[in-house]
Amino acid sequence: VAMWVKWNGGNAWQRIFDFGRDTDHYLFLTPANGNNGRLRFAIKNGGGEQQVDADAALATGEWKHVAVTIAPGVTTIYVDGQPSAVSNSVTISPADVQPVLNYIGRSQFTADPNLQATVDDIRIYNYALSPDDVVTVMNGEEPVVEPDEPEEPEEPVFGDVNGDRLVDQLDIAETLCYILGMPVDDPGFSTEAADLNGDETVDIVDLTLLIELFK
Repeated sequence: VAMWVKWNGGNAWQRIFDFGRDTDHYLFLTPANGNNGRLRFAIKNGGGEQQVDADAALATGEWKHVAVTIAPGVTTIYVDGQPSAVSNSVTISPADVQPVLNYIGRSQFTADPNLQATVDDIRIYNYALSPDDVVTVMNGEEPVVEPDEPEEPEEPVFGDVNGDRLVDQLDIAETLCYILGMPVDDPGFSTEAADLNGDETVDIVDLTLLIELFK
C-alpha cells in the first residue's frame, strides 16, 4: 500500500488506512500510535496484534510519501522512499485477514479519530514492492513487472509411450494392446512416442525395440 499524505496532526490512532473485517481482524497504518507516538503498522487476525513501529511520528504540515510492503519474512514501512522500519517478526498476511471493510482515513474502532489529512495517489498492489519499486511509485510511475521465465520443457524419454517418464512393463503392455487393436485407456499413451523406429506405424518392430530398451 502506498500513498502521499499531508498530515495535519491531532490525536493518536488516526488511520492512514485500515483494512479489515472487525476489531479483531485488520491491518492499519497510523501516523502516530498512542503508546510511543510513532508511525505504526499493525496487523491482527483474531490472535495477538503484530506491530512495526517507525522511528518517529509522521511529520505534519508537509507532503510525505508512505508505503508499507509485506513480503514473506519481512515487513517494511517506507517514508519518502526510504525504509523507516523493517521487521522480520510479522507472520500474518493480508490474505489471512480477508478484509472486507477497507477504509482510508477511518478506523475499524469507532472510538478512534478520523484522519486529519489530505491524501493523494493511493496505490494498492497484490505483491510486495521492492525498494526500487517504492521509489518508482513515489515518482508517480508504475513498477515494471518482469514476466516469469517459462520453464524449459523436459526432454522426452525415448520409449516412454505413456508419458510417465519411465520405460517399463506398462509401456510394453500398452503398446501391445494398441498393436492388437485392444483399447488403451491410458490418456497419456502416445502413438507418436510408441513409433520408436520412425516409420509412422506402431507395429511389432516397435514393440521389439521397446522390449530391448526395457531390458
